[in-house]
Amino acid sequence: MLTRKKVRRTKMIPPDGGWGWVVLSSALIVNFLIPGTVKSFGVLFVEFLHVFKASSTAASWMPALCYFLYSSLGPLSSILSTKYSYRTVTLIGGTFAASGMMLSYFANSVTYLYISYGLMVGIGAGLSFPPTVYIVTQYFEKLRGMATGLCISGSAIGTIVLPPLLQHLLDRFGYRGAVLIMGAITLNTLVCGLLYHPVEQHMKIVPLDDGIDNGALTLDDNTNFMILLPSYAIAEGFDKNSSALLLSIVSALDLIGRIGGASLSDIDFVPKYYYFVCGLGTSGIALALLPMATSYTMLSFFCGLFGLSSGMYIGITTVILADMLGTEKLSSSYGISLFVNGVLQLVGPPICGVIFENILSYKPIFLAFGIILILGTALWAVVPLIKRNNKKDIEAI
Repeated sequence: MLTRKKVRRTKMIPPDGGWGWVVLSSALIVNFLIPGTVKSFGVLFVEFLHVFKASSTAASWMPALCYFLYSSLGPLSSILSTKYSYRTVTLIGGTFAASGMMLSYFANSVTYLYISYGLMVGIGAGLSFPPTVYIVTQYFEKLRGMATGLCISGSAIGTIVLPPLLQHLLDRFGYRGAVLIMGAITLNTLVCGLLYHPVEQHMKIVPLDDGIDNGALTLDDNTNFMILLPSYAIAEGFDKNSSALLLSIVSALDLIGRIGGASLSDIDFVPKYYYFVCGLGTSGIALALLPMATSYTMLSFFCGLFGLSSGMYIGITTVILADMLGTEKLSSSYGISLFVNGVLQLVGPPICGVIFENILSYKPIFLAFGIILILGTALWAVVPLIKRNNKKDIEAI
C-alpha cells in the first residue's frame, strides 16, 4: 500500500529579532550621530554668524546645501545600496560626514564651510540615513512599525543630547574644537556600518501562511524649523544655553511622537489616517501660535507641542502612502518625496534669511510655516471625501 507524505510549504522571513536587534541598535546610533548632528546645527549656526560676521542670507546657504543633500540623495543611496551593500554605503557616508566635520576645524570663512559642512556633511548624511531605515525594515516584519520608529528616533535622541553638548564644547573649546571633537565621535558610525550583516544570513524558515507586512519608511522633515529656532530665541532675548535647550525640548517630544506614531501602525486601534491628520494639523497650529509666546515657559510649551505632533505624523507618513498608493509604488513615491523635500531644504533657509534681514523678525516666518501646515492638513482632510465620491461613481457605473 502506497502512502502519500504531506509536504508543508515554507518560506523564508526576517528574524524579527536576533541579529536584527544589533542592526537596529547600530542604525539608531548612526541616526543619532549624523542626522542628529545635522538637526542640531542651529547651535553651530549662531556661533558661525558671530565668528565670521556673516549675514543671515549668506550663512543660510551652508545649512541649506547640507539639508538639500541630506534629503535628496535618498534615491542615489538606495541604488548604491542595492548594487553594493548597506554596509558599504554607510561606511562611505560616515567617512564623508566625519571628515567634513573635522575639516571644518580649518574654516576661516563661511565660504569654506559651504564645502566642509554643507557639501561633505550633507553627502555623508544623505548616503548614511536611508540605509538605516531600509535595513531595519528588512530585518523586522511583525514588529516593523515599532522597529522603524525606534530607528528614526535616533535623530530625535541626537537632537535632545547634542545641542547642549555642542554648546558646552563651543563654550569650552570654541567652534574649532567643537567640530573636531564631533567629527571624531562621528567616526563611530563606521563601526556601526560594519555590523550591517546582509539579512539573508539571518532569515528564518516558517510555514507559508505566517508573517505580515506593515512597515514603513519615514522622512525626517522638520529641520526649515530646527535651524531657525535657536536664532529666534536669541532674538527674543534668551541666552544661548536656553535657546539650545529648546531644541532638546522639541526633540524629546518628537521622540515620543515618532515611536508612538510608528508603533500605532502595528495595531488597528484607530485608523492611521486620523493620527496623521491630527499630528499634521496640531503641528501647524503650534507653529502659528509660537510667535505669540511672551515667556520662555510658553515658548517651551509650543515647541514641545510641535515636537510631539510632528513626530507623530512623521512616524506614519509613508504608512499612509503605502495604504493609498500600494506597496509596489512606495519606493518611487518615497524617492520623489525625498527629492522634493531636499529642494525645499535648499531654497527655504536662504529665503528665510532674506525675509529676516528685511523685517528683522522671525515671527512672520514661523506664522507662515504654521499656515502652510494647516493648509496641508485641510487638503489631506478632503482626501476621504474624494475617495468616497469616486467609489460612488464607480458603483453607479
